[in-house]
Amino acid sequence: MRVFGKRSRWIIAIIVVLAAGGAVWFAKSNLANSTTPTYETSAARTGDIEVTISAAGTLVPKEMVEVGAQVSGQLEELFVDVGDEVEKGQLLAQIDATIAQNTVEAQQAQLNSLYASKRQQAASLKLARAESERAHMLFEADAIARADYEATVSELEIAEGKLDAINAQIAQQTSSLRADEANLEFTKIYAPMAGTVVSLSASEGQTLNANQTAPVIMTIADLGIMTVEADVSEADVLRVSKGQQAWFTTLGDSDHKWQTEVRQVLPTPEVVNDVVLYKALLDIENPDGILRSDMTAQVFFILGQAEDAVLIPVTALQSRP
Repeated sequence: MRVFGKRSRWIIAIIVVLAAGGAVWFAKSNLANSTTPTYETSAARTGDIEVTISAAGTLVPKEMVEVGAQVSGQLEELFVDVGDEVEKGQLLAQIDATIAQNTVEAQQAQLNSLYASKRQQAASLKLARAESERAHMLFEADAIARADYEATVSELEIAEGKLDAINAQIAQQTSSLRADEANLEFTKIYAPMAGTVVSLSASEGQTLNANQTAPVIMTIADLGIMTVEADVSEADVLRVSKGQQAWFTTLGDSDHKWQTEVRQVLPTPEVVNDVVLYKALLDIENPDGILRSDMTAQVFFILGQAEDAVLIPVTALQSRP
């Protein structure tokens, strides 16, 4: 009985210890589950907000022209280089004018010959008219036969016809001479607009063949006004319209916002990898020449905006499941 009682006390002690440990573990688990959550805070402030849609774009000059040659020949001299500023009407290049000059001289000589023939025929016409008048008087006086009189009248008409034919040849030759003089003038290449030479496509000594297509010598662009060609997806294009406010940044200076507006949305899209894109054109003045051709721009079209609005983090307005 004494041994049994001693064992019972040990068993009871072990049970008490295990119960106490379980109670402690249970209490710690409940305490961990009831820990107070941590909240993130942020101060509300006032500022400007915008609702925008974005698109990628490329900068190009608003006005740009390719200067070509209208006549064939060797490019003798270039008077400008890439980056030069040119004025409208300024001489840019000279094509070898030897053939064109010789053609003009030959046409002028032919025209002079026709004028000499005209003077001769005019004298013959004057003589034929005088003989016709004299034959008419003699025929009225019954002094010559009718056949002689009619022959004299025919000579007069023939002389008049020859003079008309020479006048027609002179007109034709004059037209040919003007065309050849124009070709001679085309050997001098003048600037069709004021701007900057942005590229040269030909070099001195190169032979230009203008018989099929006009070869391009250089490209001139007005860099004072640039145009952003933004690619707008078909999902957003219905929310972009003429006159809409917008701004853009460039890869080289993402902090500077260039304020502008939409000039035009082109009606015909481009399909790139099965994606339909519409071109939106936005003009921006570039007096300092900071913006350059083919720069990449990130364009933002403003759908709505508010000034001095209360600003809080977006996460504060989002519900969690």
